Amino acid sequence: MTIKRSPHAIIAEANDLSRQRPTPATIARRNQLNETLLRDWNMTLGGASPAAVRRTSRSIKSAAVRAGRSTAPRTVYKQVPARSHSQNVLQALRGGALDGEHFLTLDQPARRDIVSAVLDRAGLSPTRRDVYEALQRGQSTTDVNVRDVQAYLFACSRDAYYRAFMKVLSGSTAFSADETEALNFYRQHVANRAALESGTFGLAIPVLIDDTLITAGTLDDASVLSVCKVVLTTTNVYKGVAVTSGGGFQLAGEGGTASDDTPTFSQPVVNIFTLTDFVPFSIEFGMDFPGWLQTEAPRLFAANYADRVALDTSVGGDGVTAPQGIFSGLVGVTTSTVHVGAAGTVTANDVRTAWSRVPERAKNDPSCAWHMSSTVWQQISAQSAPSVSNGLGPNEIQSFADGSQRLMSKKVVISTYDPAFTGSTGGSTAYAVVGAFARYCVAQRVGGVTVELAAHLRDPATGRPTGERGLLAFARHGAAVLDAASFVLLAN
Repeated sequence: MTIKRSPHAIIAEANDLSRQRPTPATIARRNQLNETLLRDWNMTLGGASPAAVRRTSRSIKSAAVRAGRSTAPRTVYKQVPARSHSQNVLQALRGGALDGEHFLTLDQPARRDIVSAVLDRAGLSPTRRDVYEALQRGQSTTDVNVRDVQAYLFACSRDAYYRAFMKVLSGSTAFSADETEALNFYRQHVANRAALESGTFGLAIPVLIDDTLITAGTLDDASVLSVCKVVLTTTNVYKGVAVTSGGGFQLAGEGGTASDDTPTFSQPVVNIFTLTDFVPFSIEFGMDFPGWLQTEAPRLFAANYADRVALDTSVGGDGVTAPQGIFSGLVGVTTSTVHVGAAGTVTANDVRTAWSRVPERAKNDPSCAWHMSSTVWQQISAQSAPSVSNGLGPNEIQSFADGSQRLMSKKVVISTYDPAFTGSTGGSTAYAVVGAFARYCVAQRVGGVTVELAAHLRDPATGRPTGERGLLAFARHGAAVLDAASFVLLAN
């Protein structure tokens, strides 16, 4: 005797498949479910919508009538909301049914599905979500190991890891079995430390608290991350690729020899630097404000880190001793610099000249944008006043109700760390950068912001405890201009 599967179960599985990324396997499975439903119940999936699930009981009755039965089957299939694949995965994570070692035994597509479910739950910023998805759906390279990225996201998103993280910050070592397993998995596969290593160790801030590079709601929102190239690396150096356009397409006569239009390839190097943030506090403060220690401190570290990223990506350093900022990477590059007509001023013609120098391929790039401080923007926006002769027209400059601005139809990125307008006539003060920001790279070492508790601080003279503790946070990132020819710097 063959036991038929209920139509409700079939439709529920089809709904789960429809929420997943279409693949040959999921499409074939859905077709198989449709054939089963049609053969056994004389129904079709159609779009497998919730309405189809609600009509299940009526369809069963109709199928019974068509089969010549006088009454519908006595079994009633009660409608229950179908859980999505992401919900099933998260339920397994919360219940401890999916541990770290089991996760690593899965193939890459299965790990990818689990990580996608984790990202759905974490509520990451769109920029960071896109970066993680692109990395885990790509292929491993010498700079990025996809398995390491997936292990990091899995390790730092588990409830057991979150609980253990909070206990470590409070100085507790009373871990449950699942918390111990979560910590060991992190140490082995993320921090690359032996599971039985003695002593204290740093823990990455859980994904649910910090998405590594926060792009909103921080001291300074590091807004350049919304337009530049953001990558993760599992090494201490990220090697990018820059291409200088060759001759491009050429007209050739009938039977003519093709020209050599080979572009020039280069491999810019983005060095990874370590940043630290140390916050000492008294034992009494930790006792009186435990909520600050366990929740506000990690958020503060995340906000401070984003603030630092905003600084480094703006003025920054030379890329050798510190991350290279977009301004510092273009200062001194004469072929990418446009000087204002009159020192100490920024006019509409200066803006038009800078825009005209941007290569056409950079103008057409989706990442093309302007980068400047609010004081420089004030000088430029003043050029749209009706009283300004030959000023900027409404098609050249726009301000919107949400606070965003556009210049020459391109996004304007404002940073408090960009050089301010002073009106000085001396020197070569930089005012603004415009170009394709996909050619500016911010590289983040996998692991995000890591926090470690220093249980006792000691007096340097006597070596005796001072009654203080400390939180040490550290993170690693770098930044560099990949192709200076894709930008124009407007300077004094």
